[in-house]
Amino acid sequence: MRRILAAMMVLCAMTAAAAAQEIVGSGSTFCYPVMVKLIEAYAKVSGAQVLFQPTGSAAGMLDIQHQVVDFAVSEAPLDEMQLMRDGLSQFPFVIGAIVPVVNIDGVSPGQLRFTGRLLADIFLGKVTNWNEPAIAELNPDLKLPNLAILVVHR
Repeated sequence: MRRILAAMMVLCAMTAAAAAQEIVGSGSTFCYPVMVKLIEAYAKVSGAQVLFQPTGSAAGMLDIQHQVVDFAVSEAPLDEMQLMRDGLSQFPFVIGAIVPVVNIDGVSPGQLRFTGRLLADIFLGKVTNWNEPAIAELNPDLKLPNLAILVVHR
């Protein structure tokens, strides 16, 4: 938590609005719960008011590019050219995992086994049915249905 608070302080020190004691940001909804806690902690030690709107990563990036906000939070890393062009700095703030979630009748949480390659093949459309041999081999004790896999992602 101290490292994150330190990162927040560095972020705030870099903004022109820090001198005015009000810092405005927008962006990632994923980071919002962490941001709320950091804002509270930073306000206690600095007296500065930080406002953050969880508008989504893309909206946050537009806001910072149009100088509507002092900082933006995005899950998408920017390339060096974009950072230089827009005069931005970027550093890791919150790390999140992307995990597969399945809902198959008769299969309890934690029962279904995958490999990295199998997951890749599912997302690439090479494995399309729950009872295909590639899945059945890893899960010999499960009765897998003869149903198409519906891949949903953002």
